[in-house]
Amino acid sequence: MTKQKDAEAATPKKEPPTQQRPPMTDDEKNKALTLLKDPALLFDVLSTAKQSGIVGEEKNLLTLYLVMTSRLLPQPLSGATKGESSAGKSALDETIRRFFPKDEAYYFWSAMSSKNLFYTEKDFKHKMLVIAEANGSEASSYAIRTLLSENRLSYEVVERDERTGKSGTRQIEKEGPTGFLTTTTLPIL
Repeated sequence: MTKQKDAEAATPKKEPPTQQRPPMTDDEKNKALTLLKDPALLFDVLSTAKQSGIVGEEKNLLTLYLVMTSRLLPQPLSGATKGESSAGKSALDETIRRFFPKDEAYYFWSAMSSKNLFYTEKDFKHKMLVIAEANGSEASSYAIRTLLSENRLSYEVVERDERTGKSGTRQIEKEGPTGFLTTTTLPIL
């Protein structure tokens, strides 16, 4: 390999910046607070979710909604929707995710590599990591478990300095707290 290819391989790729939402107006804040203080909030969530065609999953819908909301707590919850193949697990998860802004409340992956969580530019504080199927998280299961239990990741890597050609170390720190959601057909995760 050439020195340039070595340097490229050692340098994490920057992800495109996520689009920032403008700050909420006072009117939007007031409407949001009114909604949050409404004692019928969970009933409204359930009614809205049912309009998307989900039937007979009231407890699961509300549980997933509360798990997603828990991302704002000091120790967020995590969850796995278990069921037979083609039983509607993914539809249930997709329905609940529609209530939350992607990249602000959660990140979604079909699968990920073992080092993805270390090298991504994404911020994990008060976010949910959502992986479509538990099998897609096998390579990164150690990093996910550590992030959930310790509320942080710390990873030291060796990199080559492009100017000097010398190798050195760099510490990568990723802070939580973070929650996790997935689906599975496995009896035990």
